[in-house]
Amino acid sequence: TQDERTPLERPLWWPERYFHHRTAITKVDPRIAGVGNRTNGGLMGIVLPTGVVNAGDPDGAYAEVVAFGAAHQESYALEAAAVAAAGYAAALAREASADSVVQAMRRVAKDGTRLAIEATVAATDLLAPVETFIDDFW
Repeated sequence: TQDERTPLERPLWWPERYFHHRTAITKVDPRIAGVGNRTNGGLMGIVLPTGVVNAGDPDGAYAEVVAFGAAHQESYALEAAAVAAAGYAAALAREASADSVVQAMRRVAKDGTRLAIEATVAATDLLAPVETFIDDFW
């Protein structure tokens, strides 16, 4: 069964296997084990629940994802995952609105991520139906 197999025998996605090799086998410091944007989707998928755990606290969600995600990778993907988790946390605040979520994401975002959010906000109407957004950006 799968439970009896070692981690190297399990069907891990290669970048995830690389991370495992770097940390578990070669004993590299987890904070430097990731490389660039290699596991962009992987990190985003595993940290978004951090926004739920930190409901109403986008700064806490951002900080927690950065602390955890740094072992997984670095660069833009880490920043994007942290900002997305902050957005989830902001969306779960009692008085959340589209504007408050965007403002929280802009506040925590750094450098190019902040510029990308600002460019997207400038090019769309946050109160328009989602279909309009899709038509404008598709």
